[in-house]
Amino acid sequence: MGHAETYFYRTAAGAKIDMVIRMPSSEIWAVEIKYGNAPKLGRHYSVICDDVDVTRKYVVYSGSDEFPVSSDVTVISLPRFMKKLGSC
Repeated sequence: MGHAETYFYRTAAGAKIDMVIRMPSSEIWAVEIKYGNAPKLGRHYSVICDDVDVTRKYVVYSGSDEFPVSSDVTVISLPRFMKKLGSC
């Protein structure tokens, strides 16, 4: 079994993704890390995810739940996100 590789991604214009994870299965996860219970994504998040060819999009926040904020972005607590990482 391989290891996941993690990256920080920033465009020349300054738009960013906090963490990009290339999983052993070749899936690419985009992770934004937000403080607070009402996380908001930057306006360039989806465009950057398309550029990186992301498979899954997550927003890790300080709450305890997991819920979709769009058809392809999931807001998730850190413990739940760590469980997802551990099951891959």
